[in-house]
Amino acid sequence: MKVLFVHHGEVIGGAPVSLLNMILELKKNPDISMKVLCVKETMKDFFQEKANIDVGDIHYPCNILGKVIIGWGNLFNRQTFLMALMEITRIRSSIKIQCKQLKKENPDIIHLNSSILFTTAIAARRLHIPIVWHVREILQGGRFNFRRIFAGWLIKRFADKVIAISPSEANSLGKDTYHNIEVVYNFVDFSKFDSSLYDPLKEKSKLGIKADERLIIGLGGVSWRKGTLELIEAMEFTQINVRLIIAGSDMPRAYPISIVRELRVFMEDLLVKSGLKKFRRCEYNYRVLNALNKLKKNKVVFTGPLDDVRYLIATCDLLTSTHTFPHSSRPIFEAWAMKKPVIAFNMPGIIENIDNGIDGVLVKNTTGEALGEAINVIINNSMLLKKMGKDGYKKSYKRFRSEVNILKVLNIYKELTHHT
Repeated sequence: MKVLFVHHGEVIGGAPVSLLNMILELKKNPDISMKVLCVKETMKDFFQEKANIDVGDIHYPCNILGKVIIGWGNLFNRQTFLMALMEITRIRSSIKIQCKQLKKENPDIIHLNSSILFTTAIAARRLHIPIVWHVREILQGGRFNFRRIFAGWLIKRFADKVIAISPSEANSLGKDTYHNIEVVYNFVDFSKFDSSLYDPLKEKSKLGIKADERLIIGLGGVSWRKGTLELIEAMEFTQINVRLIIAGSDMPRAYPISIVRELRVFMEDLLVKSGLKKFRRCEYNYRVLNALNKLKKNKVVFTGPLDDVRYLIATCDLLTSTHTFPHSSRPIFEAWAMKKPVIAFNMPGIIENIDNGIDGVLVKNTTGEALGEAINVIINNSMLLKKMGKDGYKKSYKRFRSEVNILKVLNIYKELTHHT
């Protein structure tokens, strides 16, 4: 059986890491051959190096338009609007070229690694190749939102089987009315995410953290969706012995102070306070730098991109997942695998996993002040942190073990290809 994976992204994050873990598990089955087609060269290198798997290119599959369709692209953004319009004019040629590429590969199954890959799905359907569509994003909008209904219809229309990474993603598609959706949680390799492999005190020392200081970590770099600004603002309200390390490919970039930037920030703040706008994203790096400047030096440290964050998770006292946008959070499960507690904003995709006060803390108000106050309640309570970490481990071990979830994927492949 040949499985052809199609990956959409260009940076190392939850989607490629989850796909990598799946591929590594599938490689244990000698009856399956695999190849990954990537939009970007960087991701080809990632899969080739990490999984030693055959890789190739896929013609640009209108990713911006796909993001707009599922509600992850803002049409009110001039650049996004123009790029989406350009991609609309290229849909036909994109599908035609992808048909040629997919036909040449001649797979038994095409496995799409994101909700946004609509043109690839159309190409695969034209070739009558079974499609497994991996939905990793929560479709945005209310129950009667046109984009959400349309995106859900397209995915249901073209997929032979939909894999959702949690109940939130499944429900955003209309799981109750569609039998072909199955929840398969992201894989966590417990042999690798093992806190006993690390000495927290030694690792803290390497990071320049004192033994009596509490370490909080955030993964994802600078991103408004991941609440980087709110997390940094929270540090202004935390106790003096609390330090924060943020890892990720995006780093804050310096911008000169200007009246125009200050005015744009001021106007957006008014819109957010009045309820006319949900998120603070205008001049985001500028906002992040301003928040950093209010803090004591080294209160917050950025590591930049890391190939391996396990030592950070093993060393921390608390992992944060401050998404301000509905989304599942892979680091939560990895933290639990290493018996670490988590704190997160009360967001769809998060609330379905965390039991508030049991294996983590959910913060209702998505503000830095509310987050900082919640951190203060638990950060110096070692017994509570340890208990939350242990309870999280039990849940993670039950839901996210590779050997449990890979069987679900294999059964889906067998069902679609009639393999016994």
